[in-house]
Amino acid sequence: MVFVPFTTIDNHCHSVIVGAVLLAFETIESYTWLLQMLLKSFGSASKVVVTDQDPTMKQAIASVFRNTRYRSCMWHIMKKVADKVGADLCNNEDFKCRICDIVWTDSISPFEFEEKWQSIMVEFELDKNKWLTDMFEIRLDWIPTFYREEPLSGLMHTTSRSES
Repeated sequence: MVFVPFTTIDNHCHSVIVGAVLLAFETIESYTWLLQMLLKSFGSASKVVVTDQDPTMKQAIASVFRNTRYRSCMWHIMKKVADKVGADLCNNEDFKCRICDIVWTDSISPFEFEEKWQSIMVEFELDKNKWLTDMFEIRLDWIPTFYREEPLSGLMHTTSRSES
């Protein structure tokens, strides 16, 4: 069974658990049913939903919450960096500082993010890294500078697995 918690951010910028469910299957149909029940219970959809990049959940969100912005969870993505670039590079202080300085901020412009990302990719010879290329392609879904104008209230965070 899959544990699916739902957390929201209230008007005071505090996280609030609003529900959780155990699902037998991680299918589009299961997530669609779950989101329809959530919509029925709350009466409206969240403005933004953040998930752990589960593709079936992303499809269900698009189907049920048609006007909701989907985002991928930065924490889940950044947790994968060491596996995708190697421990040596991930332990390089210059690399860590430079990548974190552009990923974990909304104080730079999208243009500045893209320029610095490309510079890091070239300098650390990562421009052919498939995973990083894929993450750059979906940058609108997870890099804060691309959604810095969106209010946090109304944000729903969920994952398809327990985050223990």
